[in-house]
Amino acid sequence: MKSIHRHRLPASDSGPDYRHIYFSPHLDDAILSCAGRIAQQTGAGHQVLVVTIFAGSGDGATRPPPAFAPFQDIPARRCEDRRALDVVAADHRWLDFPDAIQRHRRYASLVGITAPIARREAPLRRAVTTEVARICRRWPTAKLYFPLAIGNHVDHQIAAAAGFTLLSGGRPERAVTFYEDVPYVCIPHLLRQRFELAGIASPPGAAPTVPVCARAREAHAGLMSLPQFARHAGPVASGLLYALLTVRFGRAHCGARRRRWIAMQAELAGIDGEFDTKVAAVACYDSQVAAIYGDRDTMRRQLADCCATGGSNAMYERYWHPTEPDPAPPTQATFS
Repeated sequence: MKSIHRHRLPASDSGPDYRHIYFSPHLDDAILSCAGRIAQQTGAGHQVLVVTIFAGSGDGATRPPPAFAPFQDIPARRCEDRRALDVVAADHRWLDFPDAIQRHRRYASLVGITAPIARREAPLRRAVTTEVARICRRWPTAKLYFPLAIGNHVDHQIAAAAGFTLLSGGRPERAVTFYEDVPYVCIPHLLRQRFELAGIASPPGAAPTVPVCARAREAHAGLMSLPQFARHAGPVASGLLYALLTVRFGRAHCGARRRRWIAMQAELAGIDGEFDTKVAAVACYDSQVAAIYGDRDTMRRQLADCCATGGSNAMYERYWHPTEPDPAPPTQATFS
């Protein structure tokens, strides 16, 4: 399938008729989270476009610390992205917005990069929302997929905010779907935290709320199991991470009482037949596999654990659909 290398859409109506458009914060997120479903859709003859929002190289004014080196070589990462999307037969479009670590030094730490969207980012947020809206107008019948922003990376928050803006802009709600951010959805309690922060109602049948300190302890253990954290976190940094999680979980839980609620219904998309394709696509991101998982065997094992919803042997990807205020009970929608 021919890839799209343009940074601007053509003015004419010619071009592919995309049935599904995935908005990916970075050059790997859509594949990590949605490769199974994308492979199903293209296998059924549907044309799929993946739009990566933060695929720009920046102006070089901000120099992130060495720990962020795997995320900075944008030309190499675009090559990885092209190979991965070829595996699932999807097209791509790269926007020129720079990654957070290339925008400001405040994002050179875990505290900064997972903080709420700063006021100084308001022009960027508006620009992203405007570009997303333009793409949606170009393909008005396409189903749209946005990240939930589990883990609260600021770029994921901005991408998710563009999706939520569409919900309040008169677009039919069922045309907008939210996907779970891998690998962070695999970390205990981060999904519930994101629901509380975003004002999304807990689904019927959700597990009881766990005390904040217990949540922080279990989430800390999950994050430290990822090489990207374990490799750079000594005793002091590990302790600070636990303290940060405790504060963030507490604020999310208390603030949830003051937020308006959006109802969501879960959909489990079975990907038994596409799991190997998903692994093959993720493996194309050599730089990110090394940074996030350490090696391909660990990547496959952790993806399998993440996709085995509810402890079953079947493989799933989970998606969330905005619903009416009183949604029907979702299938196996529980929080970890």
